Amino acid sequence: MGPYSTDAVLKLIGEGALTGTEKIKKATGGSWIPISKEPDFYDKLLEALHSEQPKVENPSLPETMAQETVVAPLPVDAMIPPTDPELQPMAPMEGNFEETAILHNSNSPAILDHSVAVYNNDRALEEGPGRGRNQVVDLQNLGTVAQGDQVRKLKMPLIFLGLAACLGLAAYFLTGDNPEEKIHLLVPKYGPSATISGDQVKSEMQKIVRIFQYDTFESYYESQNMLVSLLERAPNSLEARGFLCLTYRELWPYTKQDSADIEAVNSIVKTTRALDPVGASGSYCEISKLLMFGKVTDARGVLEYLLNQKQFSTDPILIAFKAESYSSEQDPKSAALFSETVRQLWPSWVKAAVQQAEFLMQSGETQKAAAAYEGVLKMNPKHKAAQIQYGILNYRFFKQSDIALNYLTGALSSNGRVLRQLEAKANFVLAQIWMEQRQPAKAKEFAQRAYDLNPGDSEYKDILVKLGGTTELSKKNYKHNELVFLGDQYFRAGDCLSAQAEYKAAFELDMTNALAASKAARCLWQLNQSGEAINWLAKAIKADSRLTEAYTLMSDYYSQRYNYQAALQTLNRAATLFPNNNEVLRGYGQLEFRRNNMKDAIGYLQRALKAYENDVETILLLAKAHAALGEYQMAQNYAIRAMELDSTNNDAIVVYAKNLVQFRGLDAGLYYIKDQISKFSYTIEFRLALAEMYRDVERYRDAQTVYEQVLEADPKNKKAYMGLGECLQAIGTFDKALKSYLNAAVQDPSDAEPLFKAGQLYIDMNKFNEAKAQFERALKVNPYYPRGNYYVGKAAFLNMDYQTALKYCNAERQINPNLADSYILAAEVYSAVRDFAKCAGEYQQAVRLRPQGAEIYVKMARCYRQAGSPDIAENMLNIAVTQESGLPDIYKEQGAIYEGRGDARSAVRAYDKYLALSPNAPDRAEMEARINTLSR
Repeated sequence: MGPYSTDAVLKLIGEGALTGTEKIKKATGGSWIPISKEPDFYDKLLEALHSEQPKVENPSLPETMAQETVVAPLPVDAMIPPTDPELQPMAPMEGNFEETAILHNSNSPAILDHSVAVYNNDRALEEGPGRGRNQVVDLQNLGTVAQGDQVRKLKMPLIFLGLAACLGLAAYFLTGDNPEEKIHLLVPKYGPSATISGDQVKSEMQKIVRIFQYDTFESYYESQNMLVSLLERAPNSLEARGFLCLTYRELWPYTKQDSADIEAVNSIVKTTRALDPVGASGSYCEISKLLMFGKVTDARGVLEYLLNQKQFSTDPILIAFKAESYSSEQDPKSAALFSETVRQLWPSWVKAAVQQAEFLMQSGETQKAAAAYEGVLKMNPKHKAAQIQYGILNYRFFKQSDIALNYLTGALSSNGRVLRQLEAKANFVLAQIWMEQRQPAKAKEFAQRAYDLNPGDSEYKDILVKLGGTTELSKKNYKHNELVFLGDQYFRAGDCLSAQAEYKAAFELDMTNALAASKAARCLWQLNQSGEAINWLAKAIKADSRLTEAYTLMSDYYSQRYNYQAALQTLNRAATLFPNNNEVLRGYGQLEFRRNNMKDAIGYLQRALKAYENDVETILLLAKAHAALGEYQMAQNYAIRAMELDSTNNDAIVVYAKNLVQFRGLDAGLYYIKDQISKFSYTIEFRLALAEMYRDVERYRDAQTVYEQVLEADPKNKKAYMGLGECLQAIGTFDKALKSYLNAAVQDPSDAEPLFKAGQLYIDMNKFNEAKAQFERALKVNPYYPRGNYYVGKAAFLNMDYQTALKYCNAERQINPNLADSYILAAEVYSAVRDFAKCAGEYQQAVRLRPQGAEIYVKMARCYRQAGSPDIAENMLNIAVTQESGLPDIYKEQGAIYEGRGDARSAVRAYDKYLALSPNAPDRAEMEARINTLSR
């Protein structure tokens, strides 16, 4: 045979004329070698091996769907976008694309010529569902072109190559009959350095992208295996890393989502961000992680920032994320427009067409949606999700029950996996169709499947009960995460009440689903059910002791409720399991920060930063800790670094603005934050920061105006109510301040702070009984609230209820033994009841805890003097002088000591100095009279 060109040989392999048993040699000379050993050809032979696997038909399929389907290559206008920057401003990944049709389908025995089933998607959208839907997919019997005997002809070398390539898929296909089986994400085991060349990386990435763009579970699973293999040989390939993150995100619904999967995501994101902190790959990874972990708002912020940059403005992957964002915001029309842009930028990415069809259906444009699904099925006739959606569309909107029955039955009987929710919907629609056709037995069968797949849907339960089916569930069949994903949908829509119910149901059906319990806890915390949130985190830890997030979140919640001991114990447990883990170390730093122990906080946070140098949360905590110590230059350096890593991080922008005041003055800080408000007018955090900046410099009227603006936009904003109350209290508008505090308490009944502030306000109003009642309410809400017992005791003391005051002083010591306030209050109580010895003893305890401050030594000196120990009292005053020599009360008390000793001249000098330092002293007349008496 021959001679043939390389292209001709490749074509012969593709047509099945060459099977791998032949030998070849170059026309210019050389030895004959097996064709399977020629690098130019073995990939094509391997492809032929995949494409020619025989398919076992399901006898229950309708005739048209039981026959094998042709996979048609894409038309010329549906090629992957070129990498030439002049032709394509921003491809998803530089160097990943080549002009090639969509990948082969591993279940299809042949690839037809371009003349077969060529489809123009734009034309179909224009034609609508009339002509377009009549020519959706040409379903043919491929028996005449099947070449099953070719697989048997392949010799051992090629078989081994095929086995090596398919090893990653083997585990899935071996369990493919069990659609409930969950997978684990694969993690690359990085080598010390790259072992393949850049050209090899580029070649492999082109193959991976072809598979990735097919948009099925199977294609993503195979992409993952190939990407992991590639990264083990080329660990610094940013393209591979970016696509692995995207692939993880597509596979996430099918994973167990336990600590191992979470760690897999964290690992690839962390290392990729370190290599590419502000580039496309790092951005893909960051957004994918945020979406996988349910942080939709944060993902939107990152997206908005990136798409506003010229180099990312035409990135189809980022635009696809943006389309999803619009859909989650209940704006499917905008989502469909963005998906159309993605489809134009990357025509051969099947997901872009699928999303466009979904968004068109959501927006009620059913004819365009039908045409779009037809386009998907031309690109990939075995796209199971598209088959289901197209069948549902035909039934619900076009009343084409026969077409719907054909597509839905065929899709459910075919190989491949889809989300259980979608599979449940397909079964439900089939049940409806069979009911209409008066076949209740079949209707019941499909209704039972729908309910078994998604028992949380009331429609499925209702139809099943109507048909006489059973609603008893077998827990062993529910090791899945579909209820979690339904909860995620509610969470994205801001409905945490419904979300937590779904998360709880998922956990109750599968007690090993720790992530469901953790997500339930997050929602419960947002619903102000803090105690239950912590209980659900305990369940998450019990279900999976390796779930780092559960420990750090529990510690966070405990410390927010001021239960620092419990927070510390939780972190200690985590530290034994995850030594030197950056999240655990950050948790320690956060705990010490909240305890106002900035030195230790910085130490822990710096250790966390060494473990993960691009962790924005750690960097921001470092900025805040340094600012609290007055180290504003360090604080600003960290704030700038955080903004460089994530320019959309609202917290970073606020920290930067507040630190800017220390370097360039208040006006510079105000100008910067106002500029951010003009750019992002919907971001409440910036307006709150502006109000706080006004409040911190005692511009209460300006702060009040901004807080009121925030409340107009968000009437349930607790922070705004609290800030407004503080401003109103400062300007003496007590009634309105009290109303604001109580409004804050209504918004979050689990927070003791609004009640505590109301109690302090009542003290300012000299309403001590009311103050005591508010402080007691605050303690019922949170018995760990700092100085809660102290303030109950203080209100009782001011109301001259001394026994109650002492009772609460002792209670405060039990919780916070290292706070001096309870000892100072007890001393004041003993002074009031004239038990001066005990008064002095309490002050002694106080100065051990708070040695700085001249005032406390003056008060202690007064107690010692009145207890008959003037010498000790004088020593206390000498200490006070060393700390603050200009404190007037020092000399008033000195005068009293000298007067008690009979040293009138020294007493007069001391009293004169007191009046000189305090010319407006309230007891001036009394002191002048005493001086006159002593001077006689």
